[in-house]
Amino acid sequence: MNKISTDVLRESLQNAEFEKFFDLLLSETNGTPFQRTSEKHSFRYNEIKRKSINHTISFHEESLATSQLVENLLIHISHIEKNQLKYVYQPRFRKLFFCIIGILFICAILLFTFIGPLNKGEFVFDNRDWAIYKTAKKGGYEFMIENLNNNSKDIYSWAFDDDSKNSKKFGRLYDFENAQKGCTGLGDGWRVPTREEVEYILGPLPQKNDVTNMLGGGRGENGDFFYLNKVGHIWTTSRSIGDHYWIIYAYGDRQVLDWFEYGDSRHGYSCRCIRTINQN
Repeated sequence: MNKISTDVLRESLQNAEFEKFFDLLLSETNGTPFQRTSEKHSFRYNEIKRKSINHTISFHEESLATSQLVENLLIHISHIEKNQLKYVYQPRFRKLFFCIIGILFICAILLFTFIGPLNKGEFVFDNRDWAIYKTAKKGGYEFMIENLNNNSKDIYSWAFDDDSKNSKKFGRLYDFENAQKGCTGLGDGWRVPTREEVEYILGPLPQKNDVTNMLGGGRGENGDFFYLNKVGHIWTTSRSIGDHYWIIYAYGDRQVLDWFEYGDSRHGYSCRCIRTINQN
């Protein structure tokens, strides 16, 4: 067996040529992993090459050259951990880190470039849950033409029958207080409309209209859900009597919109938001 000098070992370690070093060790043992009769240490070649630290290498006691190599490896192992690893491993993570930061930065630019036009009309972006709602404009108003579906922690609401498939289609159901929170949380002056604002936008009710996407049913104060795909109820802030408010009532079978004056503030109804805009 040829003796390998300490200088060769040191040069291999300092240059982080781990594979070269371990191949060199392997060649001295006729291509077989180091083995030791005691149960203290036993590692395969691939494990040594991959980890390179925090392990000792088994060796044949009768091989002076191999023993010397192992001794030198143990002497320099702390230097590998402190000095070599930052050059071997950290660049990979550093590159990955900066790639992720770069991707997030580009996404942020694209997102805000896209959101700007959305909030100027035709769509409104809800930054609470990243939902996007279609809107329309008439006169000095912009209004949602689909039901609110926000489920923020500070807003209490329900999916019909507690099934998210229903809320994805018809939006969530809100009592009067939380309907207002749902709209004002959009920012930029969004709110629940008044009866007068609804009639300005839709015209006098009752009227024939396509109410297909309005038929979200409702929820009573006792927790019972009712009339999914049959009728829809949409809040206004116009009080009728006591704790009751005027709501838009959609009849699915007749495709008609009408008023209902006894919308209980504790019931769960659909919600569509409105805001005043400049007419420039």
